[in-house]
Amino acid sequence: MKLFVACVLACMMSGTATFAQEPFIVLQYGPSDGPATQSTEGHTIRKGETLNGILRHYFGADAHLKDLVRETVQGNPHAFRGGNADRMLMGQTLRLPSGYGGTGEVDDIYFF
Repeated sequence: MKLFVACVLACMMSGTATFAQEPFIVLQYGPSDGPATQSTEGHTIRKGETLNGILRHYFGADAHLKDLVRETVQGNPHAFRGGNADRMLMGQTLRLPSGYGGTGEVDDIYFF
């Protein structure tokens, strides 16, 4: 995938101008190459992540975030300053709630 993106960028930066009639879309199904990863130990919080973003990544956009946030904060008091979901500590490892039927798979859509 990275090679494809590099080729597209190289073509765009070349001296000749090309114009497409319509944009094209690349769909990527499966595990993400992005920062959100959960191993058997849990999810390690990285700079710039939010709890809602992490939960959406693992449980999908249709998940009941209110319940997931509450359970995640209660189950990981070491990862939230003052028990506040908005004060997540970078570098801490989260144990995510189970039983919500999340697939853990991400569908990325790229527009060019």
